[in-house]
Amino acid sequence: MGRGWLRLAVALAVVVVLAAPAVPAQATPGNRAWVATYNGMLSEGDVATSVAVSPDGTRAYVTGMTDTIAHVYSAVALTIAYDSASGAELWRASIDDVYPGVDPQAAAAPDGHLVFVAVQTGAAVIKAYDAQTGAEVWSAQYDGGPKAGHGALLGSLAVSPGSDRVFFTGTGHPQWAPGNCCDYLTAGFDAATGARLWAQHYNGAGGARDVATSIAVSPSGRAVYITGYCDQNYPMWSKNEDMVTFAYRASDGKTLWMRQYSEAGHGSYQEGHDLVVGPGGGHLYVVGDTIARHSIGADFVVLAYSAGTGRELWVQHYSGGDDWSCCIVADQARVYVSGQGEGPYGYQQEVVAFDARTGAQLWTHTKNHVVGWCDHGRGLYPNGCMSEWTAGSVIYVVGTWGYPPDLWRSDTQDIVVDAYDGATGKVLWSDSFDPSVGQDDYAFDVAVSPDGDRLFVVGYSELSQDPSHDYYEPDWITIAYDTT
Repeated sequence: MGRGWLRLAVALAVVVVLAAPAVPAQATPGNRAWVATYNGMLSEGDVATSVAVSPDGTRAYVTGMTDTIAHVYSAVALTIAYDSASGAELWRASIDDVYPGVDPQAAAAPDGHLVFVAVQTGAAVIKAYDAQTGAEVWSAQYDGGPKAGHGALLGSLAVSPGSDRVFFTGTGHPQWAPGNCCDYLTAGFDAATGARLWAQHYNGAGGARDVATSIAVSPSGRAVYITGYCDQNYPMWSKNEDMVTFAYRASDGKTLWMRQYSEAGHGSYQEGHDLVVGPGGGHLYVVGDTIARHSIGADFVVLAYSAGTGRELWVQHYSGGDDWSCCIVADQARVYVSGQGEGPYGYQQEVVAFDARTGAQLWTHTKNHVVGWCDHGRGLYPNGCMSEWTAGSVIYVVGTWGYPPDLWRSDTQDIVVDAYDGATGKVLWSDSFDPSVGQDDYAFDVAVSPDGDRLFVVGYSELSQDPSHDYYEPDWITIAYDTT
């Protein structure tokens, strides 16, 4: 069917806001202020994957996937702007013919004028929307150029603090050669026009699989940092991987420094999953996983670098069993990592705090039967996602609770949200969200407003029953919490 039908399908879909009463009680931390759901026309495969908040905190921009045709080869990426106070829909925009295997991402410009959405088609596509109206301002795509003859795969999106540039990193797929699966690919665009300013490729020393997973911009806007992992020998997937981190000059993409982290032993691997620049801009923190040769499980590994020179400041491991990291955030005093490990009762969520200056482990909190979703360049990865309100040193972690013995086959999965005191690790409040009793509920992303007053969690809940089958289909869901 034609694209006009696709746009009509999105327009006719149902959005429901389950708001607080007209005269709500005084807000308390952890109170659900409102819940908004979206059910596409076919009631199939509606999943919210990313959320960004306007700099003044008045709007939440949620993007995700909605199925409008009954096959698995394409979908529609939908973005909805919500009023942060009430959950009322303000505008919506859609992108047709999106590859459903890569999650759409959203980022808000710090000056409040634009919202950027990145999706995967045959290339990596970035669209800029007017933040007030949702009107499309520009559209840009990058297929990786001549060095990536099979296209560019989106990994991560970031906007400069000055709102003048937008960056993405991911994976470029070169013309096939033995052992050469993919390369790091990073590009910068003019935020006002969408013109591409520069692009960088990196093919690791092994000439095999090189996957960039995360990107961050310095507080000054002068540098862009990426991390990921590189296979060091052929054949690919030989599990001889190193964590490789780059710093590029934001204006033209010039390499400022590159660091490769490897631990002893052929057959070991170290993968970079996420990174964050410290609040002062002087330190860069990278988290990933490491498995030594002949080891039966992974550990978190956290590295601190001088952001200006790339000098390694400290390295710290966390081993609670078989541990897989996901996200990292930092304040002036501490670095926080979330992920997943094996506990006494199966899977458990793990949150670990480190001293930002020395790397010393400060506290650890685990929660049984909780996992989450995190995308590290090769599909959804079972960990947890995290956000932070730096001024108050409050850490928010979301995940999915399921009951053993088989978490992934359980019909009792709920979205769980926990707020931690960053200094002590004490749980300030917790919520378990289960609107579809007996069905699946998953969280995919979390963001907090700049003033710390509201928290947004997005994902999906199986609310719509398929009329032709005896099961439920996912509707995307946005939950707004009071935090003060």
